[in-house]
Amino acid sequence: MTKIGNYASVLAVWSVLKVAGCLPWKWAQIFGRLLGELAYRSSRKYRRITLSNLKLAFGTDKEKSQLSGIARETCVNLGKGLCEALGSIHVTQNRMRKLVKLNGKENLDLALESGKGVIAFSAHLGSFALMGIRLAAEGYPFSFILRDPESKQVARIFRYVAGQKGVGIISAMPRKKAIAESLKHLRQNRIVCILGDQRELHSGVSVDFFGHPAGTATGPVVLAMRTGASIVPMFSVREPGDSHTVMIEPAFELVLSGDKEKDTYVNTAMLSKIVEDYVARYPSQWFWLHERWKNPKV
Repeated sequence: MTKIGNYASVLAVWSVLKVAGCLPWKWAQIFGRLLGELAYRSSRKYRRITLSNLKLAFGTDKEKSQLSGIARETCVNLGKGLCEALGSIHVTQNRMRKLVKLNGKENLDLALESGKGVIAFSAHLGSFALMGIRLAAEGYPFSFILRDPESKQVARIFRYVAGQKGVGIISAMPRKKAIAESLKHLRQNRIVCILGDQRELHSGVSVDFFGHPAGTATGPVVLAMRTGASIVPMFSVREPGDSHTVMIEPAFELVLSGDKEKDTYVNTAMLSKIVEDYVARYPSQWFWLHERWKNPKV
């Protein structure tokens, strides 16, 4: 990233933090919608990637006008999600409990009873940052494993907001350090959240995603097999009227045959299918701007 690009990124995120943090929640969402509309209209590159991905995923199942509508709403939801995440810095825990509902909390509590920690398996769906903030407001020790933004200053802003809301962030790189921190958190019976829907080119496996091979990280499965921690799928969903619900599924049951390589592949494919099902149900809430379909170099 150039110095000018870095400065522009920092200025943009800092400005959104200041504006969204000062606005009432509904106005922050309106501000986010405007940002999303602007991004959709001004970025030909990401509009092209989004539409290309949608065509690949849905083929002839949806009309061209439907795909264009989903692409536009995707950018709008991303804008709202950014403003909600940054604007949450001034939202009290009590208010956050009212803004974001929990569905399936008993599934998480049951998984934590083992004392081996929980691997929250999720995706870039809905306002996913609010999932961690909401669970932290409920008293759960929650940390995301995330790839840091290219700009170190932007990364510091996001870490600052997360820290203010009681959410931990484990940097995905370097990998060895991320694994060590994740193991430490799980030994403390914490929740470690992995967003398992991003392209993995180097250490993943190629599994089916919407009918096409996609390089997919094996981290959740490998970590669960190593530690005995439960994998609990959970996703943040935007509801009509811009309310939110965190959907917490029952713990995922690993299929184990004794063949580690085979088990890693089979379970990773099954988890990918869970993400696919949620994306199919809420297509405008997923991160279609990401170039998901590339095979891993393994």
